[in-house]
Amino acid sequence: MPVKSNGITVNQIQLAEMFGVTSQTIREWKKKPSFPILEDGIKGKQTIYNTAEIVAWRHEQILLTVNTDGKTDMLAIRLRRETAMTELTEIELVEKRNELVPIKVVAAAIAHE
Repeated sequence: MPVKSNGITVNQIQLAEMFGVTSQTIREWKKKPSFPILEDGIKGKQTIYNTAEIVAWRHEQILLTVNTDGKTDMLAIRLRRETAMTELTEIELVEKRNELVPIKVVAAAIAHE
């Protein structure tokens, strides 16, 4: 059973990198009324997104386009790929922010208890 992520907060550039698309694609997605925005960037501030909300939105968008002419399998594969890439990028971002504790550190702390 997959683990549900709470996501992390990212800006438009990070979000585009996570999904392997351009910032222009993110701007196009943003035009859709259902597109989830955590904090809208106004007056020079960056727009902030939650990755878990964006993944859920992408799943919904892909499922809405599924039809019965044989494209379902390719869309399902694309959805799984996007989910995996997003989860990996979330881990990388958390690691860069020094919010990830290496297992060796945890094991050493437990051994000393």
